[in-house]
Amino acid sequence: MDANKRMFKFMSHDLIKGAGMFWLVMIIVNIASYLIPYLISSNTVIGPMIRAGQSMTYAGSNFFAVFIFFIVYSIEMYYENFTLAIGFGGTRKNFFINLLINTLIIVLLFATIQIILLKIDYHVVSFMGYEPIVEYGFFNISEDNILSNILSLSFIFLVQVSITNFIGVMQYRFSYKFWIGLGIFVLLSQRITNFIGRFFGGIVDYDHFIGILSEGNFISSNQSFFAIGLIIMLVAYSIGYAFIRRANVK
Repeated sequence: MDANKRMFKFMSHDLIKGAGMFWLVMIIVNIASYLIPYLISSNTVIGPMIRAGQSMTYAGSNFFAVFIFFIVYSIEMYYENFTLAIGFGGTRKNFFINLLINTLIIVLLFATIQIILLKIDYHVVSFMGYEPIVEYGFFNISEDNILSNILSLSFIFLVQVSITNFIGVMQYRFSYKFWIGLGIFVLLSQRITNFIGRFFGGIVDYDHFIGILSEGNFISSNQSFFAIGLIIMLVAYSIGYAFIRRANVK
């Protein structure tokens, strides 16, 4: 039990420290993007942003940086924390349990901070005279309450981290061979998809088929998204744990 507690404190300390530095940088970047046009007396929009027609957001660009953070976090978790945890006498099972707990904590933290920044961004962009982006797929920053936004974004982040964790496990287990295999898989998938499209294109009307699914809310409904997300997390973590159980400590 003591070893498990030490493992959790060790993993949490590095994770919270890294997350704090990440958000400090992102907040500075967001603030600078708001202030620079006023400081230089220019109507030019400057800084990281996302545009959708006439609408825009600065804080929305944080999503790209967050995904990169999740990738780095997942790879570092195995190359550093996993090796040290096993070296200190921890078990692979306890490591994976602590990993899931830390992931839940960091996801809730990231979702809360990002939603707060999006709320602030909504008012700041409006004050600047632009139309802010309010619709983010599965939540609306203007109409939905903040708790609903945080929970929706937390679920999205959980799905993303399950995928990046899978990448981290495969990278640790197979090293560069994983990326070679992934590249071959992507190329083959494209070839097979193109072949199927050409062969069956005259027989099956794919646009009509997709339209039927969309009208039936099989694709666009939130229920389908949550179901697919749960399946992705279950498969990604199950396969990841199966591989890390048999991985040699590097």
